[in-house]
Amino acid sequence: MADRTSINRPSKAADAFEDDIAALNRAAELAALCRLVRTQDRALLRSQRKVFALSAQVAALQQKQLDVNDQRNDLARQVEDLLSSSSWRVTAPLRLLARFLRSRRRS
Repeated sequence: MADRTSINRPSKAADAFEDDIAALNRAAELAALCRLVRTQDRALLRSQRKVFALSAQVAALQQKQLDVNDQRNDLARQVEDLLSSSSWRVTAPLRLLARFLRSRRRS
């Protein structure tokens, strides 16, 4: 009967072998996960670099927008100053006469 139980029951060597196989499988899985993490880390770094570059572009465009708005405001003030100037008001009849004469030539 001792022979029968030894046949049905795996030996300690077989148990150790199975444990070794399981440990190797876990190590292989861990190595695969480490490779995946490294790949994801590289992809994340590339994405962070792109975000940094795009953020710099956004900042430059925002500054350009501020500059253009300042220029537009300056030009609007110049036009307002011109239209409210005494020389513009004094020459209004001459501009009206010139417009009238141009329209008569076209007719």
